[in-house]
Amino acid sequence: MGTKTEEEICNLKFVNDTLTFKRSNQSPCKCQGTLGQWSEWSECSTTCGEGTQQRQRRCIGPGDCDGLGHLEEERVCPDLPGCKGTLGQWSEWSQCSRTCGEGTQQRQRRCIGPGDCDVALIDEEPCQDQPNCFGNFFFVIHTKLDFSKVRLFCLVLDDCQYCTNCKMGEDTSSELARTPWIASIGYISESNWIHECMGSIISNNMIITPAKCIQDFDNFTQIKVGSQLLTLDSPVYDIASVKFHPEFNDNMDYNIAIIYTTEPIEFTDSIMPACVPQITKEHDALKRKAVLISYYSSMQLKLKLMPVKSIAYCQRFDYSFKSHHLCAGKVGGLGSPLVQYKYHMESGFNQLIGLRVDEEVNEERGTIGFFIRLNHPKVLSFVLDALRK
Repeated sequence: MGTKTEEEICNLKFVNDTLTFKRSNQSPCKCQGTLGQWSEWSECSTTCGEGTQQRQRRCIGPGDCDGLGHLEEERVCPDLPGCKGTLGQWSEWSQCSRTCGEGTQQRQRRCIGPGDCDVALIDEEPCQDQPNCFGNFFFVIHTKLDFSKVRLFCLVLDDCQYCTNCKMGEDTSSELARTPWIASIGYISESNWIHECMGSIISNNMIITPAKCIQDFDNFTQIKVGSQLLTLDSPVYDIASVKFHPEFNDNMDYNIAIIYTTEPIEFTDSIMPACVPQITKEHDALKRKAVLISYYSSMQLKLKLMPVKSIAYCQRFDYSFKSHHLCAGKVGGLGSPLVQYKYHMESGFNQLIGLRVDEEVNEERGTIGFFIRLNHPKVLSFVLDALRK
């Protein structure tokens, strides 16, 4: 029969199992293709979560396969594991939940999808280098209402680790009884005590004083405590070591140091630690009356009332006045402590606010004393770090 065209093949007709041609005047039949086998499913569009797969099949001609079915299929991938997200970077630590005492701080990170990360996205830890909280104070008066015998107690409203500092002797009749934390730094020469500068007891083995005072100490330097008059006998302690503020320099910035005694200081009614201030007050919050305690030429302990000056006033002098300084009064020796008048003179509360580090004599303005401000953050943290250890 020879080779036939597609149209000729399409118009072939079987009659009694014999292939015959239609007549030329008859309408040609429409040829229909055959669907081939499905291919294998393709790889999933993703390795986790929800993905899809495809497969195809061919239409085998001649003709098309219209109405016989789709040539492509798509399905959701079966048994696909869930996706895990990618962890982002940790954020910076948040501010502490509390301004003092035991607080916590947090940091966070994101889970970048798709999927879950199944790990903690928030991290929390105790705050580091927190200043300790100080409780409020109240007074318990003896039942006989003897106002010369008042003992100060600390009402703990917060984590107050150093409230044991907030007390004084029962006898408040003398300067020493009102300031039992006073120390003299000097040495013994021919059985006489030579006073060089002052310090303040803050624990049973620590005294704070200007770094300038103790910068060149030697084996002869000692600490004398519990003395109203320096010519009288009172306990003397040797120095084990000295810790200077890390930012103390030749310009006398952060002029403060901590003296450690070789033996614990024995506390009595006339030998007790002072109260360390809180960190919250700015300089001008201290602009009020204060009390300066110092040994004067007679070697006698004296208390002097004097005003704390404003920053503007302090800056009139040539002294390099900085944020960790305050200025007050005229008289006083190196290391002389300054306490708040309101608490000390009215109630006997010994809260330190400064140590005298220098003075300036000005022909126009007179003499002014300069102090390191103990409630400055960098100064107080230096002191509290030592107390914690």
